[in-house]
Amino acid sequence: YGSLYFRDALYGLSSTFVMSLYLSLAIIISAFTILVLQFKKDKHNIIGQTSAAGWLVLIAFVALQFISYSIWSQSVARNYSFSKTTFDSSAIVVNNQIADRIKSYFNVLNAFRGLYASTPSVSQGEFDRYIQTLDLPKNYPGVRSIFYVSLVPTNQLNRLISERRSDTSLYPQGNPDFDIRLRSSLDTHYILTYSNNTTLTPGIDFTSVPSRRGTYDKALSEQRAISSGTVKFNLNPDLPTLTGFFLTIPVANEKTAQNNVGFVTVGFNYTDFFSQNFNSDKLPAGLNIAVTDKQDNSEVFRSSSSTEHQNAPFHKQFDLPVANKSWNVKIAAPHNY
Repeated sequence: YGSLYFRDALYGLSSTFVMSLYLSLAIIISAFTILVLQFKKDKHNIIGQTSAAGWLVLIAFVALQFISYSIWSQSVARNYSFSKTTFDSSAIVVNNQIADRIKSYFNVLNAFRGLYASTPSVSQGEFDRYIQTLDLPKNYPGVRSIFYVSLVPTNQLNRLISERRSDTSLYPQGNPDFDIRLRSSLDTHYILTYSNNTTLTPGIDFTSVPSRRGTYDKALSEQRAISSGTVKFNLNPDLPTLTGFFLTIPVANEKTAQNNVGFVTVGFNYTDFFSQNFNSDKLPAGLNIAVTDKQDNSEVFRSSSSTEHQNAPFHKQFDLPVANKSWNVKIAAPHNY
C-alpha cells in the first residue's frame, strides 16, 4: 500500500501520521545485517558469541515488525471500513439526486396539465410565457425542449392549420407557414403545435414516427405521464442526430374536461441532461457512474472517471424508475476512495 495511515485516536497518533513502507523495510534489513555481521565474526559458535545486548536488539527488531504488521493490518481494515461507509453514503446521494431531478420534470408536466385544465384554450403566446416563468436553465437544467402536441382527427386538420396561421399571440404576423408535415394515413394525428425549441419544425405529424406514436398512444390509454425510453432526435436530416428521451402527459382543457386535446412533452438529449445535472461540480469526487436504459440495455451516460465498475472494490447499483421505464444506475469507486 506504500504507507500506513493511522486514523484512530486510540493509536495515540495524529490523523496525519505516516509510517513509510521503506522505513519498515529498512528495519528488517538492519536486523538481518546484525545477524550477518555476527556470522562473519565467528562462524563456529555464532550463538554463543552473540552478546545479550545483540539478542535483545534482534528480538526488539523482530517484535517491532510484528507490531508494525498488526497495526498495518488494523489500519487497512479500518481504512476499508471508512471508505466503504463513505462510498455507500455517496452512492445513495447520487441515486437520490438523479431521482429528485426526474421527479422535478414530472412536476413540470403536471403544472402544464393544470394550466390547460384551468382555461378553455391555451394560445401559443400563453404557452411561451408560461415556459418563460419556469426559468428552465436555472430550475430545470438539461431540458432540450418543451412542446405541445395536438390530438386531431383527420377531419379537423384544416381547422388546426387555419387556427395556427392566424394565431398572433406570439408573433404579430401569426404563423403563415404552418402546415401538416409527414402526415400519416391514420384517422387520428399527433401534431407538433407549440415548441420552445426552434430546431423542431411545427406541424410534424408524430403518428408517422413509430417511436413517438407508441409513446403517445400509451399515455393516452393510461392517462398518465409516460417515458419514451431512448429515442433519436432531429427528424431534420441536415442536423446531427442526438439520442435522448422524452416524458409526455395527456392534457384536457376546461371545455373538454372528459376528452384530451393533446399532450405536453418535455424532451432531453442524454448529453445535455447528464452533463448539466451531474457534472463534476455536483457529484461526489472519485465516483464512476454509468446509467443504462433497461429497455434496450444501452449505456446512456458514463462519468469521466476511468474506474471500471466490474473491477472496482466498491460498487452499487440501483434500478431507477422513469415513469413506465427504468434506468439501471451503477456507481463504483477505486481502492483509495
